[in-house]
Amino acid sequence: MASLNVNTALKSAAIIGAGYFAYKTFNKLGEGAETLGAAAGSALAEMQQFFNGSHKTEATAAGIVLQAKYISADGTVNPTWKNAIVQAHPDNHKIMSRILTQDGKLKHEYWDYIGREITLEVVQ
Repeated sequence: MASLNVNTALKSAAIIGAGYFAYKTFNKLGEGAETLGAAAGSALAEMQQFFNGSHKTEATAAGIVLQAKYISADGTVNPTWKNAIVQAHPDNHKIMSRILTQDGKLKHEYWDYIGREITLEVVQ
């Protein structure tokens, strides 16, 4: 009878161990599937854009229009808007670096340009 209880205990421990191993393995596979799924989705989106003729939007000339809604009362420029403008044309970074202070505020000499276009010629 004692050996029956030992066998039952060993079988139960083996089943519990196998279940725990399967659980951990399944979770790892799930994490890998999420990563793989994201990569596959990104690749499919790029292929769709290519076949549809879509591409990253870029400005044909450097220049920005300072929009008041992206500039706070103290002159701080919205960082998300700033990043979008910088990415729209390679030379927009030069413009932004000349009209903004180190802490991302519009320099006082450019406050009159809010609502107007600023080009490289303006800031040189």
